[in-house]
Amino acid sequence: MHFQTFLGLVLLVALIVVLPIAMIVRIIIRRRSRNRLRSTLEPEETLALGKPGPFGVSTWVVAIHPDEVVFRPQDSSAKSITVPREQARYHIELPLMPLIDLPFSPIRKVEMVATDWDQKHRLEIDRKTAQKLHKWMPPRTAFNLKRDLQRAGRALIVVGILHLLLAGILNGIWGVMLIAVGILNLVILHRNMFLLNGSTILIASANNFLVAFVLAERGVACLVIFAALQVFWGIVELRRARLYPAEVSAEEATRPAHSSLPPHLAGLLDNLSLPDTDGPSEQVDSSAKD
Repeated sequence: MHFQTFLGLVLLVALIVVLPIAMIVRIIIRRRSRNRLRSTLEPEETLALGKPGPFGVSTWVVAIHPDEVVFRPQDSSAKSITVPREQARYHIELPLMPLIDLPFSPIRKVEMVATDWDQKHRLEIDRKTAQKLHKWMPPRTAFNLKRDLQRAGRALIVVGILHLLLAGILNGIWGVMLIAVGILNLVILHRNMFLLNGSTILIASANNFLVAFVLAERGVACLVIFAALQVFWGIVELRRARLYPAEVSAEEATRPAHSSLPPHLAGLLDNLSLPDTDGPSEQVDSSAKD
C-alpha cells in the first residue's frame, strides 16, 4: 500500500513538472517557426499548423484572396490547395465556428478541415484567421444544412443509445427522446431543427446534473463531466441555427434529389439526365396523321 502511494506521488510530481516543460518547449518551437516565416508573408497571409505527424508539425501558409484561398505548405514535397470562393463551403469546414464568435469565447486555436480531391488536411489556425476566413466564405447552402443535420442526428442517436445502456445512471426516457430527435434530423431538413437539438440536449444535461447532485455520495464525477460536455454541445447546436438564412430551409424542400451535391457534381448529373421526349413524340404523331 505504501509502495502504491509512493508511486502515485512520483507520477503526480512527474506530471506537474514534465507537462509545463513540454508546453513551454512547444510554444518556443512554434514561435521560432513563425518568426522565420513572418518576413516572407504577404499582408493577407497567415500561418497554420498541420496535424502532428511522424516528422513533427508541418507549417502551412494561408493566403486569402478575393476570389480564392490558397493553403500552401512550407514542405515542398506536399502540394498546395486552392479553393475557389464559390466552392469554399464544400471544401472547408470550421466545426467550432458557432463558439468562436462568442464575446468571451475561450477558444484561441481552431481546427479546420481543407478537403483536396485526394485527401483531407487538418490544419490549426488562430481565432482571427478563422473569423476572417468565415466572413470570406459564401453563404451556407442546402448542402451544408443537410450535412450538418445528418451529423447531428447520428450523434444524438448514439448519445440516446448510451442513455439506454446506462439506464442505471442516465435517464432512459431522455435516451428515447434523444433518439427520436436524432431521427427527425435525418428527415426534416430545416434550420429550426438546430434549436430543437440544442434545447433537448440542454434539458438532458440539466437532468444529468440533477442526478449527479442526488448521487453525490457515490462519486459520479464522470456524470458531471458528461453533463458539462452536453451543455457545450447544446450551445453549439443553438448557435448553429443562426448560420443558415431562412431561404435555405425553404429552398431545400423544392430542389431535386441531387441538388444537395456540390455544384460541379450536380451540374454533371444534370448533363447526364435524359432529355424530355414529349416534343419529338408529338412531331411523330402529327406526321403520321398527315
